[in-house]
Amino acid sequence: MFQSASLIFSILGSDLTGLIYASTGIKVISAAPSMFGDRFFYAMILDRKGRYADLRGRLADRNAAVEHRSSFQIGASEIANAMAALGEV
Repeated sequence: MFQSASLIFSILGSDLTGLIYASTGIKVISAAPSMFGDRFFYAMILDRKGRYADLRGRLADRNAAVEHRSSFQIGASEIANAMAALGEV
């Protein structure tokens, strides 16, 4: 899937490891809770001459045990803005 995709939308995390198979010019939109500080995949996207939009949402339900696994919200307009920034609309 990563090899044939031109745009990937994913929750920020290990699922993005598949970017090692992504083609040159891949566009990625990742989403995560506002406090999640992971920037691991940025270099992988740059290596593929890709473009990246990183969305951070406000917490909807805090997970006190593992805070970065808290549920969060991102509005449809924020996703639309990220797609526009990547030239997808």
